[in-house]
Amino acid sequence: MSDHLKFFSTHFPYRVRTYSRLELIRKELVAIAKHEEAAEIYDYDPHLISAVEEALAALNEYLDYDPTPQYAEESGITMAEMHSGAWQQHQALHS
Repeated sequence: MSDHLKFFSTHFPYRVRTYSRLELIRKELVAIAKHEEAAEIYDYDPHLISAVEEALAALNEYLDYDPTPQYAEESGITMAEMHSGAWQQHQALHS
């Protein structure tokens, strides 16, 4: 086995974590898609390209998932603002 293939192996002692393996699979799928798109018309396989694109979409959705809610981009409240609001609420309840 050549040295560059050992680096990408998932066998001992070159084990990589699952997320890294999925990144490698995504890179390989991108390479396959580019190769198939550049293929001659008689080698063109639309079913293969469709399957690769579907797999890529699923991997992209999983690997690029951002759990941050949409509203997290808004500026947060500072501690001073929180305490000031709580103090005003306290005063309003006790007056």
